[in-house]
Amino acid sequence: MVGHNYKNDSHFGWLDELETGAVVRLTDKYGEAYEYVVYGIQIIAPDEINVLEDYEGEHALALITCTASGKNRLVVKCRLTSALG
Repeated sequence: MVGHNYKNDSHFGWLDELETGAVVRLTDKYGEAYEYVVYGIQIIAPDEINVLEDYEGEHALALITCTASGKNRLVVKCRLTSALG
């Protein structure tokens, strides 16, 4: 998932506050909830997309936004821990 890094904490403005071990919960458009745990956080160049090829688990989630300067990208990698229903 990719989102804007707004300074008012909307969209992905809070992404830089996540730490390894944090729990991320997502709900899809059908109301199904999924729980992920953060296992990796990286700052990459905008064209360094190969980091998305390396992930843990069968179902992974990568949250991506610009850094505060806008020059690089923040990538938060998560692995699925449970489908909550």
